[in-house]
Amino acid sequence: MASHSDFSLLYKTRNGASPRNKAKVYFSYHPDDFSYFEHISEIILAKQNCAIYYYCYTSGAPDNAELSNLLREMQLFVIPVTSNFLFLDCNAFSFELRFAQDHGIPILPLLQSSDLASAFNEKCNNLQFLDEHSKDSSAISFDEKITTYLSAVLADSETVRRIQDAFDAHVFLSYRKIDRELAQELMQMIHRNPECRDIAIWYDEFLVAGEPFDISIQKALADCDVFALLVTPNILLKNANGEDNYVMSSEYPAASEASKSIVPVEAAETDKDELKSKFKGIPECISTKDEHKITSALLAIINGIRNDARVRRLAQAENSSMEHSFLVGLAYLMGIEVERNPEHAFELIKKAADAGLPEALRKLSEMYYYGTGTKRDLRRAVELRKKDYQYHKELYSKARTDANLREYLIRLEIYAHMCSELNDPVETQKAYSECISLLEKLVKQDPFNYGVSLASAYNNSALRYSEQGDVKTAEKYYNKAISWLKSLARVDPVRAEPYLATAYNDAGYFFSNHGDRALAVEYYKNSIRLRERLAVRDPESHETPLSYVYNNIAVLYMEQDEVEKAEEYYAKLVDLLEHIFAYDPSVSNLLALANSNLGLNLTYQREFLQAEAVLKKSFALCKELVAKNLELYSIDYAKACTNLSLLYFSISDIDQAKEYSLLAINYLSPLASVNPIRYDSQLSCAYNNLARCYITQYNSAEAAKHLATARAIAEKYASVGLEDYDFSRLLVLMNSAEYCISVNEEQAALEHLQPAIPLSEKLMSINPAKYTINFVACLLVAAKFYFLIDESQNARRLIEKCLTAMEDAMKRNPRKYILLLPEAYRLAGVIYCDLNDLRKAKAFFKMGISVCNELQAENTFDYDNVLVAFYITAIDFYEHIDMDAQSDECCRKALPILERLIPKGFNDYKNSLASVYTILGTHDFNAEEFESAASHLMKSAAICSELIEQGIEPMEQYNRLSMCYYLLGAISYYWGDDDKCGIYYSKSIDILEFLCEESPEEYSEMLNEIREEYDGIKAELGSN
Repeated sequence: MASHSDFSLLYKTRNGASPRNKAKVYFSYHPDDFSYFEHISEIILAKQNCAIYYYCYTSGAPDNAELSNLLREMQLFVIPVTSNFLFLDCNAFSFELRFAQDHGIPILPLLQSSDLASAFNEKCNNLQFLDEHSKDSSAISFDEKITTYLSAVLADSETVRRIQDAFDAHVFLSYRKIDRELAQELMQMIHRNPECRDIAIWYDEFLVAGEPFDISIQKALADCDVFALLVTPNILLKNANGEDNYVMSSEYPAASEASKSIVPVEAAETDKDELKSKFKGIPECISTKDEHKITSALLAIINGIRNDARVRRLAQAENSSMEHSFLVGLAYLMGIEVERNPEHAFELIKKAADAGLPEALRKLSEMYYYGTGTKRDLRRAVELRKKDYQYHKELYSKARTDANLREYLIRLEIYAHMCSELNDPVETQKAYSECISLLEKLVKQDPFNYGVSLASAYNNSALRYSEQGDVKTAEKYYNKAISWLKSLARVDPVRAEPYLATAYNDAGYFFSNHGDRALAVEYYKNSIRLRERLAVRDPESHETPLSYVYNNIAVLYMEQDEVEKAEEYYAKLVDLLEHIFAYDPSVSNLLALANSNLGLNLTYQREFLQAEAVLKKSFALCKELVAKNLELYSIDYAKACTNLSLLYFSISDIDQAKEYSLLAINYLSPLASVNPIRYDSQLSCAYNNLARCYITQYNSAEAAKHLATARAIAEKYASVGLEDYDFSRLLVLMNSAEYCISVNEEQAALEHLQPAIPLSEKLMSINPAKYTINFVACLLVAAKFYFLIDESQNARRLIEKCLTAMEDAMKRNPRKYILLLPEAYRLAGVIYCDLNDLRKAKAFFKMGISVCNELQAENTFDYDNVLVAFYITAIDFYEHIDMDAQSDECCRKALPILERLIPKGFNDYKNSLASVYTILGTHDFNAEEFESAASHLMKSAAICSELIEQGIEPMEQYNRLSMCYYLLGAISYYWGDDDKCGIYYSKSIDILEFLCEESPEEYSEMLNEIREEYDGIKAELGSN
C-alpha cells in the first residue's frame, strides 16, 4: 500500500487533534463559499468531537473518481446552501450532493438565508434543512435542532468503542493506492456474505498528508487475524523514486514476520513467478471471480476465533445477540471498522429493532426520519419513537428513579415534536398533555428544575393549539406558562426571570401573529421591563435579547400604523445596538436593519432630515455587510437602497430617487438572474420605483420602458399568492394604469385597474395598517380614470370610498396620509363640478387649500409635486366659476413652486406656469398694477413662444399668447408707449386671425372686439 494518497482532503478537528477514530464529516461547498467554513465547523465541533474534511479548490477542480473513494467513508455531508450552490455550476451540487444521496450518506443542508428555502426545496426535492437565520421565535431553536441531528448521525467515542468490541475478527487489507477502487469492491464482496458481516476490515482510511501513518498501520497489523493482499501487477512495481512500494517493503514482510494468516486475492492477472520472487512464501492466489472461495478461505481461518465469541454471546441473554447485530449495523452505517454500507446497516439495525432492542428502535426511527439507508418515512419514524418512549415509560413505572424519569421525559418530548411534524394534531396534543400531566405532579417535588420544563411544555402545547386554529386554548396555555414562571421568579428571581422574559416575548410574538395586538404589546412590555432590569446586572447576557424585544414591539407598532410609538422603540433599539456594537460587532446586521426601519418610519412621519441621516447610516452598514457576505445581507442592502429612493421621492428630489432605484436595480439584476425566487419581488419594485420617477418627470418613453420590465417580472408570480409578490404586482399595476391614463391609453389603463382594485382589497384585509395607503392610492387612480372617460358617477363612488377609507386611516396616522389628501380633495372637487354640484366641489377645494396651506407652512420644498397638482386644478375651477380672489390666491401659491420645479427637469409644468403667469397678469391688469402685470405677461409670452416651437399644444399657446399681447398692448397704451402699443395689438390680431382660420366660431368675436378697440386707439393717436 502506498504511504498515502496523492489525492487527499484537508481536515479540521477540535484543537488540531488527530482525526483517527473520529466521526467523519465532509464540508461540501461552492468554491466561492469557503468563507462559511469557519463558522459552520465551529458550530459542529462544539457539538461533536469529529473530524471535518474538505477539498481545497486552490489546487484546481477535484478528480471525482479519486474523490469518490474518499467520500464513501464519510458519515455526514454538510452543505452551506447559498445562491452560488443552487444556481451556479459547482461540483458540490452536480456531483457531491448526488453522490451522498446515491450512497445513503446523511446530508445536513444549512441555509445561509431564509429566502432560499423555496428554491432549495424546488431544486433538492424537499430535503430537510436547518436555518440558523430563521426569525420564528416560536419554533424549536437552531441550536437544539442541530444538536439533536448531529447526535443522531455521528458516533461518540463510547459508541465507537462498543462498535469496535462487537467484531469477532479483524482483516487487514493491503493494496496499492492505485487499486483502491478494487480494494473497496473486494470489501463489499466479502460483506455480501451474511456470515462475514461482522468481520472488520481495516484499510487506509484517510491517511492525510503529513499524518504519522506508520504507527497506525503497525497497530492494525498487530491486531488483525487475517492479512488479505489484493494482487494486481501494481504490487510488483517500484515507486517513482526506485524504491520498493510500501506493500512490498513494509506491510507484507511485517505480516509474514508476525505469522499472520495470509489470503492473497487476485483482481487482475499478475506474473506468478515474479509475485513469488518478491513476496516470499505467498500462498496461492484466489481470483476475485470466485467470491465463494474467498469468503470460505476467510471463514476457515477465523471461525475458530469467532466461534469462541459466538459461544459467549449465545450463552448470554438474547438481548446480547441483538445488541451485536445493532452495533455491527452501526459500524456499516458510520464506516467504523468496515466500509460504509447503509443497506447492510438498515438490515441489521431493523433486525435488532424488530426484536425490541430499545436503542435499535431509536436508531431505526432516526434512519426513517432522515432517510438514511432507506427511504424517508416520517410516519414509520414516529411509530418507532412511540415504542421507544413507551419502553422508557414502562421502565419508569417499574423503577421510579430520576434517571428513568429523565429518559422518559426526553423520549416523550421527542415523540411529541415528531408527531407535530407529521401534522398529527390529536397525537401531538395527547403527547404534550401526557408530558404536562407528568410534570405538573413532579413540579410539586422539585419546583424549579421541573418548573422550567413544565413552562416549555405549556408553550409547546399552546403552539400546537394555535396551529389548529384554537387560539383561546393556546392563550390559556401561554398564560399558564407565564403564570408558572412568575411564581418561580418570586422564589428565585435570578434563575427564573430570564426564562420569564423569554416567555413574555414568545407570547407577544404569538399574539401579534394571531390578531390580539393589544395583548401582544402587553407581553412585549413585560418582557422589556424584565430584560432592562436584567441588563443592568449582566449587560452582555441580556442586551442582545432586549434588542430583539425592542424590534418586535416596534414592528408591531408599525403594522398598527402607530408610527410615533414605533419610532420610540426603533430609536431605543438603535441606541442599544450601537452600544452593543462596541463590544460585539456581530450585531452590525441588526443595527443596519434597525436604522433602515427607523428611517422608513421617520419618512412616513415626514421628519426628512433625520430620516436621511439614519437611512444613510443603514446604507453604509449594509454596504460593508454585503462585501463580507453577499448571500446573507443582499436583501437588507436592496431595502436600504429602496428606502432611500422612497425618501428622496417624498421630498421631490427625483434625481436622487432615480439614483438609488438604479443602484438597487444594478445590484439586484445579476442576483435575480441566478435566484429569481428570492430577488424578483425586490427587483420588480425597484423598476417600478424608477418608472414612477420618470412618470413624475413626464418622461413617457423611459417610464414606459421601466414599467414594462417591472410588469414582466411581477406577472411571473401572479398566481403565487405570496404577500411580497402581490404587493410588487399591485405597485406595478397602479403605476401602469396611471401611466396609461396620462398617455390616453384608456383600454390598457382599464386592464391594469381591473386586477389592481381587488388585489389592493386583498392586501388591506391581510394588514389594514400596512396596506390601506395602497388601497387608497388605487382608488384614487381608478376614480381619475373613470372621470376621464366621462363616467362621473363611477368616479364619484370610488372617490367617496377612497375618502372614507382615508378618514378612518387618518385617525391612526394623520401624517402618513396627509400627502394624499390634496389629490383626493382635488379629484373630488372636479368630479362634483362635472356633476354640477358646485357646493360640494367648492367645499372640497376649500378643504384642499387648507391642507396645502398647512403643508406649505411646514416645508414648501418637500411637497412641491403634491401642492402644485392641487393648485393648478383649483385655479382652473375658480376661473371657471369666476371666483377671481380664490383663483388669484392659488396662482400666487403655485407660482414659486412651478418656478422651482421646471429647472429640475419638470418641463411639462411649463404650460401650467404660462397659464399662471397669464392669469396673474390679467388680475394685476384689472387691479391696475400694470408693472407687475407686464412682468407676468412677458414671462408667459416667452414660454408660449417656446412651447409653440416645440409643438406642444400650439393652439392653446396661440390663444394664451394673443391674450398676453393684447394686455401688453393695453398696458403700453396706458404708459404712452405708442410704438409698443401698436406692435402688441398687431401681434394679438395676427394670431387671432390665424386662429379664426382654424376655429372661426370660437375666435371671430374676440378678434372683432380687439380690432375695434385697436382702431379706436389708432384714431385717438392720429387725432393727437
